Amino acid sequence: MALTDTKILGAEAPEKPVAEVAAVEEAKPAQAEVAPEIHEDFDPALLGSDSGKWAYVAAITDATVTDKNVIKDAKTGEKTEITTGKFIGYVFKALENGLEYPQTEITPFYLRNPFKVTGEVKTAKAKKGQEVILTIPEALAILSDPKVNGVINGNDVTVTAVYTEPKRGVNAKDDVLPVKGYLKPGKGAPSLKELQIREGVLGESRPNPNNATIPIVDRYPAKGFERFAPACEKAPRKAGSGASAASAEDSYKATRNKKAQAFAAAFNARRG
Repeated sequence: MALTDTKILGAEAPEKPVAEVAAVEEAKPAQAEVAPEIHEDFDPALLGSDSGKWAYVAAITDATVTDKNVIKDAKTGEKTEITTGKFIGYVFKALENGLEYPQTEITPFYLRNPFKVTGEVKTAKAKKGQEVILTIPEALAILSDPKVNGVINGNDVTVTAVYTEPKRGVNAKDDVLPVKGYLKPGKGAPSLKELQIREGVLGESRPNPNNATIPIVDRYPAKGFERFAPACEKAPRKAGSGASAASAEDSYKATRNKKAQAFAAAFNARRG
């Protein structure tokens, strides 16, 4: 805890007049940082005008990761446990020609962190009746358009987007999107886990020679979901982060050990 006592030792009975000291401004309590207001250029009359042009079809799952949820029936109160794979994307259906949707690069980091978006975001156009395979950020991006405004209701299922804003400042250079989110059913609609599920990533287990309790899972994309092939690859390790002693020993002649570098900087700063 910071010391706030401003009493000066030896100043209780000064032998000579003390020069007038400028008044110290009273410390004000820190205020929460307010995020800058976002300005958009859109016609308010168009809000939600495209919500009925997209239809929710299904959730895409990674079948190698089990996700259990308890669903409560709104009418009877009866609870049912539902087991699915982990949601990794969605399928939307375009109900008109020319609807635009984003396409991002899927990397080996996607299954671990779907909101790590790298590379250029491209735009594609759907044909009427086309089912579009979307990552989670891509689906949220469609719903974030003012003309969709967080709701799609092109069929008998209404789906809404829930966006979570960051509590801390936004780093524009960070690959991870500062605002995240997910889709949920609209009023009166069943849980998305009770609707159509399509397995996008499958896998096979094999013994782990280093840990018998945790098998190695070899993932691969299901037929029709080849877009997720890069996500099934093993994510590369960052240089100098979590590297084993053996790999550090193998590369010490070519690559600077980042942790050693950081320690040296801190230690040498204390030299005389």
